[in-house]
Amino acid sequence: MNFLDKLVLPQSLEHATLLHFLSIIVMVLWVSYLSLIFGGALLSSYFNKKGKHNSDSLASKFAKDIIEISTISKSVGLSLGILPLIVMIIINLQLFHGMNLLSAKILILALPLLLTAMVLIYIYRYSFLFSNLLKDGADKSNSEVGIYSEKVDKLFLSSGKWMSVFIFISTYLLCAGNSLSASATSINTNSVIESIFSFQIIFNWLMMLSFAVVLTSLVLLFRFFYWEGGKETGNTEYLSFIKASTVKIAFIFSLPLPILLMLDTVMLPAGGLSNMVFLLVFAAMIMIFIIAHYLYGMLKENSVKAVPSMLVLIVMVGVFITLSNQIILSNVTTKNSMVLSVQYEESIAEMKKNSTAKAGVNAAEIYKTKCSSCHKFDMKLVGPAYKLRVPTYNGDVDKLASFIYNPVRVNPTEFPSGMPNQGLKPAEAKAMARWLIEEVKKY
Repeated sequence: MNFLDKLVLPQSLEHATLLHFLSIIVMVLWVSYLSLIFGGALLSSYFNKKGKHNSDSLASKFAKDIIEISTISKSVGLSLGILPLIVMIIINLQLFHGMNLLSAKILILALPLLLTAMVLIYIYRYSFLFSNLLKDGADKSNSEVGIYSEKVDKLFLSSGKWMSVFIFISTYLLCAGNSLSASATSINTNSVIESIFSFQIIFNWLMMLSFAVVLTSLVLLFRFFYWEGGKETGNTEYLSFIKASTVKIAFIFSLPLPILLMLDTVMLPAGGLSNMVFLLVFAAMIMIFIIAHYLYGMLKENSVKAVPSMLVLIVMVGVFITLSNQIILSNVTTKNSMVLSVQYEESIAEMKKNSTAKAGVNAAEIYKTKCSSCHKFDMKLVGPAYKLRVPTYNGDVDKLASFIYNPVRVNPTEFPSGMPNQGLKPAEAKAMARWLIEEVKKY
């Protein structure tokens, strides 16, 4: 962690604000996609097991369609699944620089686990496809096709099992990292296990699980019944199975969502909460109740008319929850951002000082040889005291340098002769102005 701290630079308050905006954009995209692929993998695994256990061809076919729809493509998996986590790790290291938080370490640990889960998901997807393609040619156990079919089946079963394991572990660690960030929990080796397995993180993870299943279910319903006129299957029995099964699952998992959201919110530290956080959480809960109400109506009427509206609502729920989390993050990092801003100003001043020295301009020496006979910092001599005159430039280095380079008479009544031109070069005048502004702060 110390090594990573050396790669992070303190930032100004403006930079911290930009990081928060970037974090909101990244998290909205990431949470939506990760929930879709997470829910898709779990639902596909569930229906695949159901199909094999009950010899249900419709469930097996649905399992295959679910994983194909939810995973989209490998390039999307990398760009929306892995890259956002890398960006969030960098943002966390920036915002919490110097605070030695446990959350940053957990997010870094989650990265290889999530990458492994993504790889296994795509292995599961393509082995599922190849397994179905090879079945027709695998009638003879000693045939070459049969051998390949057996290997693909083993790969399919193995990837499906480990996919679920790595998804659960990686997403739990992601929830832990985000929750601990919102709590600004520092590293304490005596309570690491206790922090990771706290009720707040468990509730947060269960909330993500419920949200992922509801979002994925509504995406599937939209894809099969609305997108481009619906997915062509040529099988009304299959569509009826999808409608009945998916609506029921979405309704069941929507029920605990508002409770988990409320529990996750009330367990946060008071320092991170604000009126806007409560407003966003309340709005999200209202939307969840509306979704559950419509899903119940769909179960009774066997209709999917409200699916597009519900899909918009569940996406808005994800957006509102993400916004509330980012506002909490901003609230808990306010003090540290002020500290980092001061460090930023100090580092910039040091860089300017070093750049002046490297340019071969010694402002202190110029003062001693050309200025000290007429000016002092704390008292009037031939010219005015620097501590009274320099602050009138309000830290404008260029304006003060322009005066030093080509002096003009400012106060002819008190100083009738004015300041003579010292014959300084532009770089020397600018270095002198910068040095004077810094030196006057000592008086």
